[in-house]
Amino acid sequence: MFSLLPEKYRKRLHFEYRIRLAIVGLLGLIILTIISGIFILPTYLRVSVENKISLDQKNSLEKQIALQAGQSGADDIKSIRQNINIAAVDQRSVISSIKAVIKAQSSEIKLTNFSYIYNSKASTLVISGIASSRQSLQTFQKKLLEQTLFTNANLPLSNYAKDSNIPFSINLSGQF
Repeated sequence: MFSLLPEKYRKRLHFEYRIRLAIVGLLGLIILTIISGIFILPTYLRVSVENKISLDQKNSLEKQIALQAGQSGADDIKSIRQNINIAAVDQRSVISSIKAVIKAQSSEIKLTNFSYIYNSKASTLVISGIASSRQSLQTFQKKLLEQTLFTNANLPLSNYAKDSNIPFSINLSGQF
């Protein structure tokens, strides 16, 4: 390209152009930084608040755990010891009560299910099964009442609705 300016002025003009271009670029970069800072500021504030909340929750949970660890450790050991003692006593008494039920069972009675409910005052053993006749079911109930382990043998009247193959459920209560 043909230029009428002398070489000295042309170099100076080219240098000034580059300086102006650098200044405009730096101003654009500064404005872009300020705008991005404005847009990222709410996110930063939210994250810092959430971080503070989580740290507060963590500290309160650690305090609760520390307090509970001191108290619940001894309580847990006592509870486990009590449960072991109850299980050991209950296992022997439940087995003896089931043996008494099997001893009272005749060939006309089929036992299908045993359920045990522990209570310190009076435990309950629920026996389910099938009786071949009403007479065999009555005899079975009387034999259970003769046992010294059981204080009560409740047989609902609805169990006598059928004549044969009678599904039944007897609630035995007592100290076992």
